[in-house]
Amino acid sequence: MDVLTRAEEQQVWAHFPEIDKKMVDYATNEVLKDSKYIFVSSGKVKKGYCTHCHGKFYVEEVVKQNAKATCPKCDSKCTYKKDWLGRKYLTDSAYFLWFEKSLANPKMIVASWVYCSRNYSVFYENVKTTCKRVALYTFEIGKSEMYKVYAWRNNDLAKCSSVYNYDTGSLLDKISIQSLIDATSGTPFEYSGWENYGHYTLLKYLALYSEMPNIEVLSKNGFRNVVEAKLHGKPLHRTINWKAFKLHDFFKISKQDYLMMKQTDATGIHVMYAPSFIIGLWLWQQARKEKSKMPYEKMIKGCNTFNVHAYLSQFKKIKKYCTIHRIFNYAQKQFELSSKHYALPSQVLVTWSDYIEDCLKLGLNLDDEVILYPKNLKKAHEKTIKLIKIKNDEIANLKIQKRYEGLKHLVFESNGFIIRPPETFNEIVVEGKKLKHCVGTYADRYSKGECTLLFVRKVNAPDVPFYTVELRGKEVIQIRGLNNKPSTKSVQNFMDTFKKQKLTKRARKAV
Repeated sequence: MDVLTRAEEQQVWAHFPEIDKKMVDYATNEVLKDSKYIFVSSGKVKKGYCTHCHGKFYVEEVVKQNAKATCPKCDSKCTYKKDWLGRKYLTDSAYFLWFEKSLANPKMIVASWVYCSRNYSVFYENVKTTCKRVALYTFEIGKSEMYKVYAWRNNDLAKCSSVYNYDTGSLLDKISIQSLIDATSGTPFEYSGWENYGHYTLLKYLALYSEMPNIEVLSKNGFRNVVEAKLHGKPLHRTINWKAFKLHDFFKISKQDYLMMKQTDATGIHVMYAPSFIIGLWLWQQARKEKSKMPYEKMIKGCNTFNVHAYLSQFKKIKKYCTIHRIFNYAQKQFELSSKHYALPSQVLVTWSDYIEDCLKLGLNLDDEVILYPKNLKKAHEKTIKLIKIKNDEIANLKIQKRYEGLKHLVFESNGFIIRPPETFNEIVVEGKKLKHCVGTYADRYSKGECTLLFVRKVNAPDVPFYTVELRGKEVIQIRGLNNKPSTKSVQNFMDTFKKQKLTKRARKAV
C-alpha cells in the first residue's frame, strides 16, 4: 500500500461528506439494534433507565442480570443490567458499509467501511453512538480506488492495490442498501445491476463495473455466475469476450447458437445459469470450431454424463487427438463394455488420459486410430502400464549399473563375510522383501545417487540377503538385518574392518 501525501489525502476526502445524522441513526437502529439496556438501581425501590429512549421508570419485577426485558416507555426489546455491577468492558461495536454521492463529482459514488460503537463502561446515561470511517472507496466509470484510514496516525490514508472487503473480523457487518440506492440515483451506477450481488461481492462488482460498464448485460440477464467467476479469479478458459455488448458476443457464438442454447435450457437441463456453464460454453465453442453438427443438448448431456467440469484437464489432453463428438461416443462405448470396472463414466476419461500419457512415453503413434481408440481401453491401458514399468525398470537398471561401476571399489571380503553394492534395481527390491525392511523404497533414491547402499553377504551364500548397509560419506548410517534387527557382534566387527580398509579419503569421493 502507498501512503498518500497531504495534498492527495485532501483530494480523496473532498469526495466524502461529514458523518451525518442519517449514518448515525442507521448505526444505532440497525447495526447496533441489540445494544439496548435497562440499567436498574439497587434498593427496595428499583429505578430503571432505558439507554434507547433515555426514559426513567420504576421496576417492580425481580431483575436478573442479562435477562431480556421490554422498556415500558418505548416498547424496545432490551437487556437488564444491574448498575452496581462492574461494566468495565461493556462496549458494543460493529462495522457496516455505507454509500454516498461524491461531493466533488456528481457522476461518482463513494463508500465507507464504518466502525460504530456505544460505550457504557463509564456512564450509561445519554450514551451516544460514535462512527469512524476505516476504509474509503471511490467509484467512477473508468476507475475505482480503495484507501485504508489510519486513525492512530491522524487519519492518514494509504492506497490499496485493489478493491476488496475491509477485514473487520465481525459477524455483525451490514450493508446499508438504502444508502446505495440513494447514492447511485442519477449516476451511471443506477442501472449497473448491483442488486444481483451479495455482501462479499458487491464492492468488487462495483469496481469491475467501473472498469467494464458493459457487464450489466450479463448481470441483468442472470449470468451472475459468470461475473462472479471473473471477480474471484476463477478460470474462464478464454470463453468470454469482456468487450462485448450483446449476450451472444460475450459468449463468442452466433445469435442463432445462443438461441439454441437458450431453447435447450428451457427444456429442463438448466445449464445456462449453472456454475458449470463455462465448461459447457467452452465445449460449445470448441464444437463450433470443429464444425461439429452435434446438437447442443447432446453435447451438454455428454458433459454432464462424464462430469467434464471436474475432469477438464483429462478431457483437454484427449481432445488434442480427437473431436468432442468422438470422445463422447468412444467413452460411452468403453463404459458400457467395462461397466463392472468403471464405477462412474468419468473414470473412462481418467483411464483414457492416462493411456494417452503412457503412449507418449512409449513413443507410440497416436495418429494411428488403432492405437488412439483401442477396442478395449481397460486392457490396452493395463498393457501400457506393464510396458512403462519395464521401461522404467530398464532406465533404473542402467542408472544402478552406472552407480555400481563407481562403487565396486568398495567390494571387500573378510572373516567369512563379503560386502558389495547392488547391481540391479530388482536386487534392491528383493533385499527389502527377504529381510522385511524398507530398503526397497530406497531403490529410486539409490539409482539417482541420493543415497549409497551396500549388501553384506556370507561368503558361502553370496546371493542370499543377510544385512543391508546405508552410507553417508565415511559414516555408516545404519546396518539392518532380518525384521530390521541391528548387526550382530561378528557383523559389526566385519564392518569396523571394512571402514578401516575401504572408507578412505579417496574412497569417500567415489561415494
